[in-house]
Amino acid sequence: MLTNRVSGAQVHDARLAAMMKTNGIRKIVTFNVQDFTRFTDIEPTRPDQILSRSAAH
Repeated sequence: MLTNRVSGAQVHDARLAAMMKTNGIRKIVTFNVQDFTRFTDIEPTRPDQILSRSAAH
């Protein structure tokens, strides 16, 4: 919590990021990419980015 300066509503994202790190999960699909950029071990992606990659193939 102190390392990533987490407080208030950000606690929910921090818990999710901690669970992901504990379980070796590095990617998350979210509409709130900015909320996860402070976690260097997490790669946030917007759903529309995934859809646009799928359409290109």
